[in-house]
Amino acid sequence: MKFSAKSMARLVATANATNVDFGSMITLTYPVIYPRSGKVIKAAMNNFTQMMRDQNYGAYLWFLEFQARGAPHFHILSTQNAISPAMRIRVVETWVSRMVKEDWFFVACVNRAAEQDMCEWKLMSNIIAKSYWFTLRPETWELMRSKEGARRYATKYAAKEFQKTPPKGFEGVGRFWGCSKNVTLGEGIYKEMDEDKLRGFLRSTDHATADWEILPKFLFGVEQEMSTEVAEV
Repeated sequence: MKFSAKSMARLVATANATNVDFGSMITLTYPVIYPRSGKVIKAAMNNFTQMMRDQNYGAYLWFLEFQARGAPHFHILSTQNAISPAMRIRVVETWVSRMVKEDWFFVACVNRAAEQDMCEWKLMSNIIAKSYWFTLRPETWELMRSKEGARRYATKYAAKEFQKTPPKGFEGVGRFWGCSKNVTLGEGIYKEMDEDKLRGFLRSTDHATADWEILPKFLFGVEQEMSTEVAEV
């Protein structure tokens, strides 16, 4: 399954036109070993977002990408704008404890230990310790530098197509992004018009998309009679 153009457009629109303001971003990374199943990683993400709801960490929007080494990698935009040490520890405990209890983790550790001719329990303890401290880093949960920072990051992410390609052997990637129920498109004007009329309007307002070869489905920062956050072509 690929990250479709429709899904990408919806992500960009949601991130840019929602009335929710994201104040921070959580990054969740797997260690040297990682699962090759979309079902497994989505279950881990659901477990994590359930913790966020239980702890009242606010609204969120998550998206998935694949690192150069092939490991799945999650970013979660959150409305939380203050981060305590206890909250950071809770993130570590939720993410790492889920991982180490799963069958794929044990099997992967056993296989890797056999390849490296070392004690599987020593290898497992090393991976768990490194994952714990890596997830505890300040970079795992960072405050956004500006109000628009999260929106720009989500838009930039959507354009990085090479990080949406699952590695060989990865099964059933499923959805590439999701959000809490309260992260919705803000009020906007939805209009249908032919391309010439739309381009004429955009040029009259000096809009950045006016001369794009393919016009986007969602437009932001449109003024005058389409003065809203969203206008659908």
